[in-house]
Amino acid sequence: MRAGRVLVAVAVMAVSLVAASSASSARLGEPPVITGVAEVGSTLTSSAPGDNGRYRWQRCDPDAAACADGDRNDPDWVDINGADAKSYTIPAADHGFLIRVLSKDTKLGTQFSASASVGPVFGVVEPPAEEDVPQHGVQVIAELTGGSIRFKPPGQTGFNPLTETTPIPVGSIVDARKGVISVTAATGALGDTTKDQKFKYSKGLFKVLQTPAANSLAIAKLIGKLGCKSKGKGGKKASEALATTSRKRRRRRLWGSGRGRYGTRGKGGTGSVVGTKYLTVEKCGGTLFKVPPQPGEGHGISVDPKGKKKPIFLAPGESYFAKAP
Repeated sequence: MRAGRVLVAVAVMAVSLVAASSASSARLGEPPVITGVAEVGSTLTSSAPGDNGRYRWQRCDPDAAACADGDRNDPDWVDINGADAKSYTIPAADHGFLIRVLSKDTKLGTQFSASASVGPVFGVVEPPAEEDVPQHGVQVIAELTGGSIRFKPPGQTGFNPLTETTPIPVGSIVDARKGVISVTAATGALGDTTKDQKFKYSKGLFKVLQTPAANSLAIAKLIGKLGCKSKGKGGKKASEALATTSRKRRRRRLWGSGRGRYGTRGKGGTGSVVGTKYLTVEKCGGTLFKVPPQPGEGHGISVDPKGKKKPIFLAPGESYFAKAP
């Protein structure tokens, strides 16, 4: 009696295994077929698994793995991010790789099937465009941050509009009276390309300076007409002309903001940034440096007045007028 029950149980188990195996096989569709040439820039297309399909394009490096065909779960094959359509256009990043596609019907229970691989991908890979870099004492990299900016390289008569990231030679004149410019200079010795932090200038006209000395500051020297009376010259007519000149025209100004080895310069001295936003105003008698109140600690500028041996540190809320010698 017991032997009969055992035989029945074994028979039922065998039938169940066969049914499970058949069901598993039924859920696997026909392997997809790829059409197209495995070349950079070309488009590969998968055959459709049914009326509706799902796709996963994968790649494998034949120099580092076996990249065997057939096994949809082979860990050597890696999904390509975002490549889930029926077609796939090959980018330069796939150069040298094998490509395959997994596809399945959207019917419930259907599993992915793997295609045969194509490749390795061939074709001409264009080298990446060289990035413009600053060079210490030679050029800075300028970027438009807001408004409109113009610049005039040395020896050029007219201004160029700044519309994209552009190298600007040392000695150039920058018109930032109607915009904000972000400048990246280089540190080190003459010609070095080690990038400093970015620094912003706005609401002023200035000339870009940086001496060849190692780690010298990138300086924005305020320029433009002041309408100041020359000492000992002009008499009554000059005084009358000066009186009719607006106070706004008798001063130059420039805002600076950021960190790094940057500064501003007027005829009264140079202000080098420690990490803050500050204003430089050039007047007939000298240069005013002003750090407005702002949150945070340790921010300010260092002012080096002409004719003084020691620099002066200005914290937020402080100002200093450096008299012209």
